Amino acid sequence: TIEAWLVVIFYILIYATIHSFYRNMSKFLQKNYGMTNDYAGHLASIPYLFASFAVPVFGHLLSVIGPGWYEVAITCSPLCILLAHLSFSVLN
Repeated sequence: TIEAWLVVIFYILIYATIHSFYRNMSKFLQKNYGMTNDYAGHLASIPYLFASFAVPVFGHLLSVIGPGWYEVAITCSPLCILLAHLSFSVLN
């Protein structure tokens, strides 16, 4: 179905953009903001810590609200990621 292919495309695009940035985030923070390796590493772990709490909460919320909101959530999440990437581009 088209919904399944949209989810596959979504995961391909999101994981390609997010994980390529996470590997370089510590170096990015050290080079552009003069942070130490330890401090940049701590900051780079924040997205993983946030995701470990946010994913179950948002998953439960979507289960309670209903499947009609899945498309909205799938559309909004890459837009939020795009805004985060653009904000780093502007700050750089």
